[in-house]
Amino acid sequence: MKSLISFAKRSAQLAAGFVCAIALAAGVPTVAGAQVLTTDNVCGKTADARGITAENLPDIDATNALVMGKDGTVYYGRGADEQVKIASITKVMTAILTVENCKMDEKVTVSNTAATVGNSTAGLLEGDELTVEQALRGLMIPSGNDAAIVLAEYVGKKIEPKTKDAEATFVKAMNERAKKLGCTGTLFENPHGLDFDEWAGDMHSTAHDVALMMQEAMKNDTIREVVASEDSWIEVTGADGADHSHSMDTHNYWLC
Repeated sequence: MKSLISFAKRSAQLAAGFVCAIALAAGVPTVAGAQVLTTDNVCGKTADARGITAENLPDIDATNALVMGKDGTVYYGRGADEQVKIASITKVMTAILTVENCKMDEKVTVSNTAATVGNSTAGLLEGDELTVEQALRGLMIPSGNDAAIVLAEYVGKKIEPKTKDAEATFVKAMNERAKKLGCTGTLFENPHGLDFDEWAGDMHSTAHDVALMMQEAMKNDTIREVVASEDSWIEVTGADGADHSHSMDTHNYWLC
């Protein structure tokens, strides 16, 4: 029992990464301050069923959490299969499809649609040209919606060269890839995660599915390098042919 209680306490820090990603980044209401729930799952059973008292459980500030080992074993869960909005965590799947379909030195061009998407962006302008690697930086470091569309349009066209809607082709591929990973509670409707106004819909995922996507993403060296990067700049060639770089804001949902 002592070892199980010790594990439960250690789980608090491990769970925080996935919890913040699924609840905070998605704009889902979080628990008002840290909370202990004896209904949390510990190694396949609720804490109540295991006789673990509240004072021996992790107090985490989130509504949905999961701690999963490399082999897929679930050690800790809170509402892990509940379908909730995921917002920019969507970009994890965008990154996965990008690295699976592109070489990092391939060039992409920013469309008007990408440049005008708004909200969180990498500051890309229509006509900018940059490598796939730089676009990934724009996607992952500032959670750039513009970079997400750039990559979706480019990769969608690679997946289906004759497509008349590259972004829709890409979103279809996102959902197919999620199913291959074993995600059963996930639905993507765009490559960036915006889910209000013109983007309003039924896009959702679960803490368990997010864990599977994160696990897959972090197998890739390029993604790992971008996540570990201490630089927050991106290099592009403008429509006028001039090379330039600019700094970007950072979002840390990749640090789980």
